[in-house]
Amino acid sequence: MIRQFKAMGSQFLLRLDPKSGDVPAEQNLKAILKRLSDEIMRLELVMSRFRPDSELMRLNQSLGEFVRISDEMASVLRIAQKSYVLTHGVFDPRVLSSLEDLGYGGAPLPSHEFIEQNKTRGRDVRKRTGALFTWRDSNTVKVSESIDLGGIGKGYTADAVAEWIEQFCPDQLSGYIVNAGGDMVVKGVQHSGEPWSIGIEDPFKPEHLIAVLSPAHNQTAVCTSAVWKRSWVTQGRRVHHLIDPKTGTSAHTGIVAVTVLADNATIAETITKYILITGGVSGIQVPIDLSYLIIYEDQSVAMSPSMVNRVTWLDREQLAQIEIR
Repeated sequence: MIRQFKAMGSQFLLRLDPKSGDVPAEQNLKAILKRLSDEIMRLELVMSRFRPDSELMRLNQSLGEFVRISDEMASVLRIAQKSYVLTHGVFDPRVLSSLEDLGYGGAPLPSHEFIEQNKTRGRDVRKRTGALFTWRDSNTVKVSESIDLGGIGKGYTADAVAEWIEQFCPDQLSGYIVNAGGDMVVKGVQHSGEPWSIGIEDPFKPEHLIAVLSPAHNQTAVCTSAVWKRSWVTQGRRVHHLIDPKTGTSAHTGIVAVTVLADNATIAETITKYILITGGVSGIQVPIDLSYLIIYEDQSVAMSPSMVNRVTWLDREQLAQIEIR
């Protein structure tokens, strides 16, 4: 059973496949899908920068002040801090002003004058001192710059939904897919017993696929970041939403899309952003058997040895070169 809807500025898809012949499970899935979508909308009210009534935007409207936050927001901010440390500052949620300057707006931010007084965009992140946030206690925090949680928000949501599925119907399913705008968690097999096949969109011909993956049957996160989906022209140049915090503008490394497989979507999403912004995996501590597929603007592909085992089809006619490394 499938449910699709919009949330967090992206398309969400939930698919729950019951075990063969389990009629009570099939009858119960519609209610479970409704409950899951309600939980996703609740998380949108926490993390979305596109909703003026979200907890995130209330936090952004209170720069320099201590604010009482929910347990959910506290959890997301702590994960953001860990991702910032893991990537040596490449993942940095303090890029919202840069996104606004490039024309990728959301809900209204504080006045331009106030942002100018508090921002440090465009500076080398190595010159920033201290943590991303200042904590008074476990649920009271101060932020000094407007933040965007889009870099981990959908991965966090996909992980949370997978946990809820395991809680609500642990023994009723042959498998499931949670797709949070390209950040996915997959487990098990289809109702028919066939393994899942995950298509990777072709960045040069978006209506086509460039690769098909078959994740392991155990819970696997499959996350993709791409520069072509959210791109536009401003002041005569093409830009996109993936910001290099060292420059304050769109990253340009010759990479157009990255797909990563990992144990959870939050980590996978963080690593895709790191690879796309820096141009590779060097400089970050990642699992030894990390599975990744990188597509370059010259139509060449690089993938890790462990990803080779997961790729069931590759459009070799479209690709100029395939490298295993």
